[in-house]
Amino acid sequence: MALLMPMQYVLVVEDDRSIREALVALLGDAGFVAVGVSDGAEALIALDLPPLPGLLLADLDMPGVDGEQLLRKMRAHPRWREVPVIIYSALAGRARGLGVPFLEKPASAGAILDHVRRLLGENA
Repeated sequence: MALLMPMQYVLVVEDDRSIREALVALLGDAGFVAVGVSDGAEALIALDLPPLPGLLLADLDMPGVDGEQLLRKMRAHPRWREVPVIIYSALAGRARGLGVPFLEKPASAGAILDHVRRLLGENA
């Protein structure tokens, strides 16, 4: 039995339940351990718990702590600042200015997995 490497853990932050569940299932089927939370506030709680995710896949437009606020909080925190982030949003114009990779909704399963694998340093 292989040991779970922390870099295989992807935290999915998406307020739309059906999209969140589809992303978690897609990543799980591809061999990742994916956990979904519904907003940035829940993501901050999850980031505080071990293990630290190897990657965060987040929407921008969410109630409460949105994806942009979440990214700012992560970059200001010494433990979280190096966690790679992919923004998955319909707000491509806003995502472009954040300095992290982004995918515009809707994206193909292949495009999502390619981005995740690339950021986690796995072979595509």
